[in-house]
Formats: sequence, structure tokens, C-alpha cells
Amino acid sequence: NRILPDVLAAVTGRAPSDVLAGLDPAREAGVVETRDAGGVWFAHDLFRETLYAELDTAHRTDLHHAVAHALEARHARGGEVAPGQIADHHCRALASGDVDAALRWTEEAAADERRRSAFDEAAGHLRRLRTAVEDTGTDLDPAYLVRLLTAEADDRARGGDPDAARQLLARAQRVAPDPAHLADVALAVQSLGSRFAARRDDVVAQLSEALAAVAGTDTRREARVTAALARELRHSVPEDRRRAGPLSERALELGRMADDPATLTDCLLARHDAIWEPGTGAERAELGREIATAGAAAGDLDREAEGLLLQANGLLEAGSAAYRPVLDRWFGLLEGRDQPRDRYMVRTRRAALALLEGDQDRAATLIAEAVELGEAIREPDTGNVHMSQRVALSRLSGDPDELRALAHDAVAWWTGAPLLAHAVAAGALAGAGDVDGAAREVAVVTGAGLDGEDSYLRSVLIGHLADAVAAIGDTGLCASLLADIEPLAGACGMNGALVAFAGPFAHPAGILAAAVGDRERARRLLAGAATTAHTVGARAWARRSEEALARLDDASPGGGIRVAGADPSATTRVSRGGVAASLVRSGRIWSVAFGDETGGVAHVKGLGDIACLIRHRGREISALELAAGPGTGLVAPGVDATLDRRALAAYRSRLADIDAEIDEADRHADLERSARLAHEREALLAEIRRATGLGGRARPSASDPAERARKAVSARIRDAVRRLEAVAPDLAGHLDRSIRTGLHCVYAPPAGEAPVTWEIDEG
Repeated sequence: NRILPDVLAAVTGRAPSDVLAGLDPAREAGVVETRDAGGVWFAHDLFRETLYAELDTAHRTDLHHAVAHALEARHARGGEVAPGQIADHHCRALASGDVDAALRWTEEAAADERRRSAFDEAAGHLRRLRTAVEDTGTDLDPAYLVRLLTAEADDRARGGDPDAARQLLARAQRVAPDPAHLADVALAVQSLGSRFAARRDDVVAQLSEALAAVAGTDTRREARVTAALARELRHSVPEDRRRAGPLSERALELGRMADDPATLTDCLLARHDAIWEPGTGAERAELGREIATAGAAAGDLDREAEGLLLQANGLLEAGSAAYRPVLDRWFGLLEGRDQPRDRYMVRTRRAALALLEGDQDRAATLIAEAVELGEAIREPDTGNVHMSQRVALSRLSGDPDELRALAHDAVAWWTGAPLLAHAVAAGALAGAGDVDGAAREVAVVTGAGLDGEDSYLRSVLIGHLADAVAAIGDTGLCASLLADIEPLAGACGMNGALVAFAGPFAHPAGILAAAVGDRERARRLLAGAATTAHTVGARAWARRSEEALARLDDASPGGGIRVAGADPSATTRVSRGGVAASLVRSGRIWSVAFGDETGGVAHVKGLGDIACLIRHRGREISALELAAGPGTGLVAPGVDATLDRRALAAYRSRLADIDAEIDEADRHADLERSARLAHEREALLAEIRRATGLGGRARPSASDPAERARKAVSARIRDAVRRLEAVAPDLAGHLDRSIRTGLHCVYAPPAGEAPVTWEIDEG
């Protein structure tokens, strides 16, 4: 709405002073007004729009043409003119104007918007140009149109609309005039990404067609398409992945011949991904360093950042603390640019660090924030990253309900990676105490064969499978899996590029060694795992390995239960050389035995709870049922939320608004407002954390019957274990390690515990 006197003077052929004087009647009528130290503006949009509507089409077009040239002159003098303003007038004047000028200024306008990370606005400039040209009946050169469409698609994708980007690229493919441009379109399609472990037949077919078209004619394009095809195959379903290796070698050979750093980065990435499997961290870290260097040389911040992330990931997998300064450089690059996808990437990796460091609350908050960001920008890998981090968070918390839900959800989600899905389910069920369920999932994995998974997912798969195999006490499987894992004992597992740390491989190897009875081997492996975990700052993993070390004196595979009066042939997994134990009640006294320990303890309710849990070894029983006594069949009702769902939704909506307002305040250097908003944000996050539990679910309130039962049963089991310490400390220690309490309780001895044959008689 601003009126520029010098531009108006150039268009009307009058002096600027005459123009200003001629505006006096409009100023007196309130149509225009003076602002900002003499600047003249329309008082309202309606005045400008009404005057504009009264112009006939031909006159309007001529005026746009004249204004465009007047603005160009102002720009050349150093006056304040946005390229988008000039481009807008040129596009509106295309019927009688300069097409080349419209193209030139539109590209400059889009570039100007990109420098400010305003990708939707950049795409809008390109779309306006295409529409204006089409409206004149003029055909753009096909090669130029392909370039225009791919640029607009990239802007749409960066602005968070990959679906619109795909539609633009479909049109670009239809109008591509030659193989070279078909290849460029195929590369743009591949860059949009796909869901992991899902078939990518359409993209693979498009890249294959493009490769056949450019092979032997254009080294750079052939190298880039070969690299893209190798990466796409590597991240597809298992049967496609084996084709990636030879293609990546060919791509790197072509890339080094191309003498172009941008092409080389693509080829290095392909080679990196093709060898991405457990135990190759150090080699891939060096490839990541080279990718970052080549990306910087090409002026490509995306590739530079990707190289740094892969370098950090490789160093972490190799157990090197050097990953952290490299990762900090990556954070600095993305936080400095601060595009929508940058914010998503930063949140997910901050969550990964919180998981690695064992900070459950911070990890859960960051994961939830990342999911909201990813869904808002339609990031295709949001769901997979969320599931991967949820696996790590559930493993960290050990919550049986969440582990059981995770087992179901993993199988439902990772349909393209069934071995991973069922291995995660097996480990989760073992962690929840459902040994029979874990055994069923293990049977699915072993039936399919571990050779079916040779990507980086193997590093996640084998850790969960080791937990399950040790829990079910299958010594044959333990020995087989130990032979598979032990060569990796010096390395760590990682799900994705620093998405979720899967721990030192020496830890599951140590658990398996203990399960087959090789204590010295287990001690060496677990000590190495603890050292590696401390080196990389993985405190929870270090603690887990150290606790396993402390249990090694009793380590051997198997375990079982014998209930008084039951058929001895029904006892499961009883091993010779285990521990005989009993809990027998006679009136008000319980006689207890555990190995050489014997004694008597007065009856308390907690001992009855313990006997019930041991009788149902591996099966979770609700705290409500235990509190009510045996045979009631009570189940826990739904919990009351501390905050109702509408309140939580409102809090989260306000958080999104605050993030946008903080961004705006930072752009205007409004430190006071930014600090005030940051304080409000922290207060909201604190309230949400207080009112929600794992995965953002509402915490149970203190008045909920299930919550009261949880507290009561947990307290009386702890009390019973303390009473047992006086007469049978080894038994008390075993029960302390083997019973998990909560809304559901379970007796599930950890992997590595000596087998215990129980006699239970509750009188």
C-alpha cells in the first residue's frame, strides 16, 4: 500500500514534487496518509483495490509494465525494492511486456525468499510466473520448464508439502525433453525421501530408466543417478538391498572421475549407505568426513550437514567419544539455518542424546515435540523415527505395559522389516516378563533366518533378540547368537543416523555368555561394555552392564517353577545345577528356603503377593487383583487424567504458537519478548511433563483405584523382601532383582540368573 513518489513520477512523466503535491486532495479526503517520516500510504486496502478495479485490462497491463521498469531503476539506484515486487509487476504485464525480464526477476525473487528460508513464498513466485506465462498462450522452453518445476518442487518440499512437490515433479517428467532432464527429475523425486523398509518400486523404476538413458553420455549425471539408485535400493526392502553394493562402487568410481564436489558427495553417500552394517563405524566415519568436506567445497550446506551427522554416527558406533564435537558442529549448522526440517532434525537428535544419557523425561518431551514438527512439515520418516526412539525409551523405562504395547505396535509398523519387528517384539515381551510370548516371536525370527537382514537394522535386531533368547533359556540359540555378536564386541549399535543408541554389542554378548555358563567370558565382555558405555556417555547402558556383572556369581542358563501339588512334568526350563527354593505357609508362619538358606518369617500380605507372582512366573498380574486377593479376577479400570485431553491439546497448541512467536521475536532481536516466551514455554512443558507419562499419556491420579492398588502392593512387597533379608539374604536379593511392581506386577528373573526350582504352598 505504500506509494513511492519517484516510481509514480517515472510512470506519469512528472516531477516527484508535483506528484506529492497532486496527492494533497487524496490526503485531505483520507484516501492516503503520511507515515514513517514522510512515507505516503493508502489509508486502507479497499481504496487501492477500488481504484485498481476501475482500470481497463489494457491500461492496467501497460501500467504494470511501466511500474516494473521504474522499480528496476529504483533498485539500480540502491533504493529499497524487493525483487518480488519487480517480478510481480513483470508477470502482470506479460501480455505486452518482457518475458525474459519476468523470468529473470522471478528467479531473483525466489532466491531472495530462500535466503530467508521463506520456501512457500519462493514457490509462490515460481508458480505465479508459470501461470502468467500460460495465460498469455506462450510456451516456455521445455528444458527451462523442467528446471522451473524441479525448483518449485524443492521449495514446496522444504516448506513442508512433499505431496505438492511430487505433483510438480510428475509434470516435469511428462515434459522433460531429453534423457538428461529425465535424470534430473528422477534425482529430484528420489531426494523427497520415502518411508524406510517399504517398497520403492516406482522410484527405483524411474531411476533405472534414467540411468539407462544417460549411461555413457554424461559422466556427472550417470554418477549421480547411479548413486541415487544405490541408496534407494539400500533403504528399500531386504531383497532389494543386495543390489546396492556393486552400484555404489560404480557410482564412487564415476564420482571421482567427474571432478565435481557436488557429484562426489552423492557418490560417497551411496557408498556409505551400501556398507552400513554393524562393525563398519570407523570406515563410515571417514566417508562421512569426506562427504562433509566435499559438501562444503560445493557450497551445499545440506550435504555438509549430512556428512557431519554420518561422521558422528560412525564414531559413536566405533565407541569413540570424538563423536560429540562433530555432532555439535552439526547442531550449529542446522540451528544457524533454522529451516522447518532443520528444527525437526535437531529435535530428533536432541532426543537421541537424552536417550543415550538416560534422561527419560527430557527424551519423552523431545520425542513428542519432534513428532508434532514432523507431522506439521509432512516429513516422510517421522513415523519410523518415532517408533525407533520409542523402542529405546521403552527399553530405558522398563515399564511392562509400554513394553507389551510396543511389541504389538512394532509388528504392525515395520511390515517391510519383519525380522526387526519380531525381534523387537521378542525383546519387549521378555522385558515385560512374558517369556512364552517372547519365545513365539523368537521362533518367527529364527524360522525366517537372520541372514535375511544385513543392513544397519541388524545392530538393533540382535540386541533385542539376545535379551529374549537369554530370557527363554534356549542355550543352543544363545550359543549361536553369541557367535554372531561376539566379533562386534568392540563396537556399538545404532538405529539410523544417530536416531537411537542400541548399546555396546559387548553387553548382549556378555548376557549370552552368562546364559551358556561361560562366566569368565561374560565378565570380560560386560566389563568392556561398561567401559565403552562410559566412554560415549551412555550412563544407563553402563549401569545395565555393571548390574549384570554384579549378578555373574549366580549366572547360568534356564530356570523354572514347581508349584506344590503340580505335576512335576509340567515344570518348565528346570536345569540341573540350579537353586532349590520354597515358600510354604503354615498358619501365621512362612517357611522359606533358597539353596543353603532356611528360616521362618511371620505372615504379611506381601509374602502372599510374592507367592502368587512366583506361581504365575512370567505372567503379569494387575495390582488390583493382588490387592483384592486371589481369585477375584479384578482388572484395572481406565485411569483418570490429571489434565483432561482437551486441556493437554490446548497446552500443546499453545506450545506450537509460542515456538512461532519465539522465532519472530528472534528475527526482530526482541530479547525481552523472546525471554518472556521462553519462560512461558518452560512452564507449559513442566505442566505437561507433570501431567503425562511415557509417550504423553495422562498420568493416573492419586484417587484412581488402580493407582492406590499399585502403591499398596508395591509397598507391601518391598516390606516382605526386607523381612526376608534377615533370614535369607540371597533369596531377598533374588526376589528384589526378579519382581517388577507397578500397575501390573510380574516375577521374571533377569537373564543370567541361576535357574530356580520352586515349591510354593500358600496353605
